[in-house]
Parts: sequence; structure tokens; C-alpha cells
Amino acid sequence: SLIYTFSSMLSTAASFLLLPYYTNTKLLDLSDFGALSLYIGLSVFIQVIASFSLDGYVGVAYHEFKNDPRRLKEKIGSLNGYMLAIGLVIISMTWAGGDFIIRHYIDHPKPESFKYLLLSVCTGIFNAHFRFYGNLLIHREKPNRYLWSNLLNFFTTVGFSIFILKRYPMSLEGPIWGRFLSCLCIFLWSFADVTFKYGISLRKKFLRATVAFCLPLLITAIFQWVLAYSDRYIIKPLLHNKEVAIFDLAVKFTLLVGFLLDGLTSA
Repeated sequence: SLIYTFSSMLSTAASFLLLPYYTNTKLLDLSDFGALSLYIGLSVFIQVIASFSLDGYVGVAYHEFKNDPRRLKEKIGSLNGYMLAIGLVIISMTWAGGDFIIRHYIDHPKPESFKYLLLSVCTGIFNAHFRFYGNLLIHREKPNRYLWSNLLNFFTTVGFSIFILKRYPMSLEGPIWGRFLSCLCIFLWSFADVTFKYGISLRKKFLRATVAFCLPLLITAIFQWVLAYSDRYIIKPLLHNKEVAIFDLAVKFTLLVGFLLDGLTSA
């Protein structure tokens, strides 16, 4: 359990490790930091939708069929296929409707706004599959693989983000591309591992039970996202990106206090 706890903390640790770079006004403008928080919120929302709470269902499916290898392979392979199909639909919708979103929500959009939007959407989809994979590893009792996959996520996030930010300062290239490339790496890892062991399919016989289990969890996850991130999108039309950045930074420090208290409680 210690390995799982430590591994799960790495993504939060990466976020705080990058804060000194993102708040350095010689590397990133404060308004860009505010825009970044909005793109990250979008990624998390897409992650919620793309996962369809299959990350919570995969453990139930694993224990239901773990004594029947053939049906287990069919079930997990189908969940893998469902998630891939959802991701492709979301990417297609973003590609078709992204310009509409940018014109009606982003003030003075830049030429690269659509690129950042699409990369953020892909980041959320990749993270959704990685979360699905991580929960599967926990139920399969594979702590070492869980640790190494999360270490890959940590080092690629920090490494890509800092390198590109220093290469292209005063722009969102570093934060957006850093997160995207990191999530691409962990997606390739997770998708290859799941597909190699369980395959990929879209069997209809599992669809009804999957939707019945996951839909209430998805609705709950959406409400949780609203509580955690919607305030930034309320502030944005009323004020400016700089105020969003200040608010987001304040929220991150409150999370840091909770993070430290959780560590003391565990100790």
C-alpha cells in the first residue's frame, strides 16, 4: 500500500514542482498562467467524460471474471475498446467544433488557441486511459509496474514542461506541450500493456451492464468537477486571466496544506 500511496502522490508533486517555473514572470506571463489553469480544467473535464467511469468499473469486472481467463480477456478488452471509441468521438467533435468554442469563449483568440484546445482534449483522453490502467494494476496487485508507470509520468511531465518552457518562454508552448507529451508517453505504455494482455474489442453483450454501472458514477464525477473547477470559468468572463491565475494559485496552496496534513495523518 505504501508503493501505491507514494505513486499516487507523484502527479500532485509534479504540479507543485512546476509552480516556481509557471509563476516566474520571466518565463510565463501571469495571464498565460490563468489561461493554463482553464486548459487544465478542460483536460480534467475531458478526462471525466472520456473515462466514462470505466476506471472505477474495471476493478469490479476484474474480480467478477478473474477465475475465468477467457471471459476476463473479453471483458477487459471490451472496456479497453469502449474507452478508445469514446476518445475518438471526443477528438472528432473537438476537431469539428473547436473553432466555435474559441470564437464564443476566448477573448482575442490567438492563432495557436485551437492547437492548445485540441492538445488539452487529447491530454484528458490519454490521462483517462492511464487512470483506467492504474486501477487495473491495483486490482491485479502489480505495485512495481504501477510505480514505474507513475514515475514515467512524473519525470516526463516535469522534464518536457521545463525544457520546452525555457526553449519558448512567455508562451503556453511549454506547459501545454509538456503535459501532452507526458500523457502521450503514459498512454502508449498503458494502451500497449492492456491491449497486449487483454486485446481490444467492442462486444455488445457487455455494453448494457457497463452503462448501467458507470452512468451514475459519471454523473457524480461531473458534479465533482463542477465543484472543483467551475469557479475558474465563472471568474473568467467577469474579470481577466490574471485574476483566474491568482485564484488558481491560492487554491493550489490550500491543496498543499491538505496534502501535508494527509501525510502527517498517514504517518
